[in-house]
Order: sequence, then structure tokens, then C-alpha cells
Amino acid sequence: MEVEPQFIALLKAYWWFIPLLVVSCFFSSTVGKGLINEWRVRLSLSRSFTKPEYRQLHDLSLPGAADNDTIDHLIISAYGVFIIETRHMRGWIYGNEDQPFWTQKSHKKSLRFANPLLRNQHLSNELAKTLGLDNEYVHHTVCFIDSHRFKTPMPENVTSSDTILSYIRSFNSRVLTDRQTRELYQSIRKSSFSPNWKEI
Repeated sequence: MEVEPQFIALLKAYWWFIPLLVVSCFFSSTVGKGLINEWRVRLSLSRSFTKPEYRQLHDLSLPGAADNDTIDHLIISAYGVFIIETRHMRGWIYGNEDQPFWTQKSHKKSLRFANPLLRNQHLSNELAKTLGLDNEYVHHTVCFIDSHRFKTPMPENVTSSDTILSYIRSFNSRVLTDRQTRELYQSIRKSSFSPNWKEI
């Protein structure tokens, strides 16, 4: 009995199963799930905040920034400019606004990670300086996605996929004119910002 010809015949009959398995394994991984949830947030933002009142850019790097200093989502509107960072995390989240590190606890394991608010505040200050805006017009929020639970009180700009939209909508006073928002948007498109931005 020749095993090799039978194996080749089996492989030819079920070749499609191999890429299907690879794709399935990828989207079951932490990276794959994070990518899916990232796109869920992007889709939710694009449906809820539309032109011309809101303009969006995604995966944006500031000029001269470090490789990890990227903005996941940027919304430009008459109500301010919003920097949104998404975090794909499970379990219990502990931390406060001023702590340099927060803690994630999941399945009896603890993981310390840098306070994302401090990083976002840095990005917010740099973006305001780059665009020539007052800091008060640039707002930043961290949006946690997946099955997490905050175990310590969090400031209002720490959101989830259920609260991110209401947080942005809570800014309902016009601080920029339509002309200013258009000019800001165009200045980002024409400046030395990283070319990996994507427009909606």
C-alpha cells in the first residue's frame, strides 16, 4: 500500500482546508481578535460621525514621532479634535489617572502595562502643538474592547465600545468654525504626517 499517492490525492481534494485553517487560527489569536475589534470600533465611528460635521483619519503617525507613537483614530470636528486609542484586553483592569502603570488580571495572571492615558496625553499635546491649537481643543480617550471590567474608578475619557460614542457626543459646544476644521483636515493631509493615514 503506497501512502504517498494517497496523501497527495487527499491533499488535492482538501487543499482549501489549509488556508481556511490558517485564517481561522489567525482570527482566533490575540492579534486577530484585536484586529477584528479595531475594525469594529472604526466601523462604529464611521457610521456615527459622518462628513461634513466630522472628518476621520486612522493609523496616523505624527511627524518625528517614535514608531509606537501612532494614533489609532483621529476625529476632527467643530466640537474639537479627538484622539482615540483602542486597547484589546480581557479580565479585570486596575489603575488610576496618575499611576505610571496599570494592572490587568485574567485567569489568575497579572500583567502590568503602561498607563495609556499618559501616552495619549503626550500625543494630544504633540498634536495640538503640530496643528497650532490650544490644548483644550484636543481631547483624548482610551477605548477598551473585548470582555474586560474596570475594578477601580476610571476617568470619563476611559471608555469601552459601548461608551465611546456617547463620550464624543458629550462635547456639543462648537469651539472651531467649519473653515477651521477644513483647514485642520487639509493641513494634516498636506503636511509631513506619516503616509499610512487612511481617510473616511
